[in-house]
Amino acid sequence: MVTRLFFRDTTDTRMVGVLAKDMSLTAGTSGETQLRFSTTTGPDFPGEYHMHDAPGTTKTVFTSERLSNTVVLSGNQIFTLRGSGTTGIANQRFRVRLYRVDASEVRTLLFQADATANLTTTVTTYTVTGAPASPVTLVPRDRLLIILTTFVPSGSGAAQALLNYNVPASTYVDINSDVAPTFFASRQKLVARRTTAQGVSTYKDLLLERASSGAATTAVVTTVAGATEIQWTYTAGGALAGWVTRRFKYNWRCAPGIISGRVLNHESVSTVNGRFLTRCYLRAVDGTETLLWSHLMTGEINTNNQLSPATIISTGTGVTWAVPTTGITVKPDERIVIKFFVVNIGTMGAGTATITHDQATVPTTPTNDTYLIFIGSPVFKADADPDETPKVADGNMPMMGIGN
Repeated sequence: MVTRLFFRDTTDTRMVGVLAKDMSLTAGTSGETQLRFSTTTGPDFPGEYHMHDAPGTTKTVFTSERLSNTVVLSGNQIFTLRGSGTTGIANQRFRVRLYRVDASEVRTLLFQADATANLTTTVTTYTVTGAPASPVTLVPRDRLLIILTTFVPSGSGAAQALLNYNVPASTYVDINSDVAPTFFASRQKLVARRTTAQGVSTYKDLLLERASSGAATTAVVTTVAGATEIQWTYTAGGALAGWVTRRFKYNWRCAPGIISGRVLNHESVSTVNGRFLTRCYLRAVDGTETLLWSHLMTGEINTNNQLSPATIISTGTGVTWAVPTTGITVKPDERIVIKFFVVNIGTMGAGTATITHDQATVPTTPTNDTYLIFIGSPVFKADADPDETPKVADGNMPMMGIGN
């Protein structure tokens, strides 16, 4: 069974310490682009030239989404690489390393293979074929990692090599396995709902599923003259608002850039002078919450009842990480909680600020919606799934299947 994985100019798969571009069953749609190889060798592979998104940036690799089934790799794995070199290129060739990466991010080299022809200054397609020494079993949550370098079989090769990719006929790998691999989605869109199916504190649900019918609802916070920060409420003067995910099924790495989204909001009058603050928390099985990061928008919430989507980011301007920026592992049965706040920009005035959410259909303008995007192949449990570790109630009796 041969399955083609295309090299894409997207970064949904994620990997700590490197810039991980995606390998996917579908090709890129934004046009062909290039990656550059450094003009100095090492240090990971002495005598070889590493691939970068741009000179001097973090090393770039390609990773697949995480497997959702068991497959056995055997025989030839065939790489089609489209590339060239800048003027003065001399004797450089592509080298491919294919790794298995398990759920704990441990890498195992499966094989290394080299192109048989030198790069030229003309963009050319090269075929590299390699095979593991014996069949390799990949299990759910494993993924494939490809590291590309160039090397010089003889002579000099300091000029820069280039890899073309991100279109169907550009760069890809044909994986040879016993069955077709299937993958967990690297990107999940969670919608802020009005429901409370999770039964967690007073939080409402962040779900993959939209409402089956009905108009959007609102969450309204009353602003106070001179205040500096007020947490959003479900109704003006009512209970504090927050949204919670389902329980995670597998370990998931929460790191800068892993969560983004939009929140459709407005303030009642321009004198409210509010701006939008998002805080993201890890909720442990015992209910303990740990702040992971916050994002404070620089501009004022749209005024005069004009709906506008606030952008949520977890890296960049206005973002503060409360845990190391290398990230934190969200474990099975833990959850993510999102809370929103209105913060003064200048002097806050009396009025209200409103979030509009839980539309049954995607708006004509898709960004005019309230949702979060989680990348890095998050997988959530069904509500009926049991906990990984049974909780213990009074009398030390295990309580099976109770969510937190």
